[in-house]
Amino acid sequence: MAISRWHHLCHRMFGMAAGRITAASKRKDCGRKMIAVYLMLIFPANLFAAREGISFPGQESTEQALLWMRLIGKPILIGWAMSIAKREKN
Repeated sequence: MAISRWHHLCHRMFGMAAGRITAASKRKDCGRKMIAVYLMLIFPANLFAAREGISFPGQESTEQALLWMRLIGKPILIGWAMSIAKREKN
């Protein structure tokens, strides 16, 4: 269960930091990049959860299909965050 603890720790640290930085108008680009880094960091934990069938936090069980669908969405969200960061620079 070390992965689960690591996942929650990363979620709290990067989630709070990215939210605060994104809120500051000067640092939107940095915030978006931090969100992309956060999503990349939790990807291995999500992959482990999907392979082992670990349910979502706060739920007793989660369908296996939902665990794998979550993995499909990560690259899309990472690409979206980085494309917005690039667009804002111009």
